[in-house]
Amino acid sequence: MALLMTLIVTIMALQIPQAEAASDHEVENLATFTRLYGYVRFFHPSDGAADLDWDTFAILGARRVRGAEDAEQLQS
Repeated sequence: MALLMTLIVTIMALQIPQAEAASDHEVENLATFTRLYGYVRFFHPSDGAADLDWDTFAILGARRVRGAEDAEQLQS
C-alpha cells in the first residue's frame, strides 16, 4: 500500500510543470490527498467506486488540492 501511494505521489509530482517547483506545503497537500485516495479507492464498499475512472480522479484531485492554503481549504 505504501509503495502504491509513493508511486502516485511521484506520478503527480511529474505532472507539475518544471518551471514551478512544488513547495513543501504543496507536497504535504498531495501526500494527504494520496492517503485519502488510497483509502477510498481500495476500501470504499459501494459499487459506484468500481465504475469511477480512478486515473482521471487522481489527476484532477491532485490539481485541486495542490493550491489549498490551509487545512480547511484542503478538507473542502
